[in-house]
Amino acid sequence: MPILDTTRTEGLIGEVISDIVLQLLGFVAEQERAFIKQRQAEGIKLAKEKGKRLGKPPIEYPVNWSEVYTIWKSGSITAREAMRRTNLKPTSFYKLAKNYKVA
Repeated sequence: MPILDTTRTEGLIGEVISDIVLQLLGFVAEQERAFIKQRQAEGIKLAKEKGKRLGKPPIEYPVNWSEVYTIWKSGSITAREAMRRTNLKPTSFYKLAKNYKVA
């Protein structure tokens, strides 16, 4: 649409029209973003009401966790080796190690 082309401004009237078009497009974009946020919030609210859990699932302790954790804490193996044995990535491994309570 030629009226939306803001690159061809001829004279004062062209600049005024260009400014109005840009202001209008900016306003429409802001309104659409507000509608998107509102719909997203409504969707999250409905999901929570239905009991759905949002986000990344919690990390489960591997079956061999206590054995590997004990060996790692004693210094017999490195953290990298413990991660390999438990098949965990570093962030997950250290998060579980931080929260682990030895019985």
